[in-house]
Amino acid sequence: MKDIEEYYRPGTADNNYEGTGGQLKPGYESVYADYLLRYLDAYAEAGVPIWGLTPVNEPEGNSGQWESMHFTAASPGALY
Repeated sequence: MKDIEEYYRPGTADNNYEGTGGQLKPGYESVYADYLLRYLDAYAEAGVPIWGLTPVNEPEGNSGQWESMHFTAASPGALY
């Protein structure tokens, strides 16, 4: 679902140590929303109540240090 076709790209000398987690491909907003709902439903079925969800904690990414996805208020499908 991400524009880089992988979990993340770590920073290397080839990319000037600017790794990336990519961003959601346009048109995949409803697919990603369904994925999140299935995640929440599975926890509910296991008896784990979830009252809130934050899809990101580094909205501008983490320079490809680990799996991530860039997601800001300006991202396609964001509520703002």
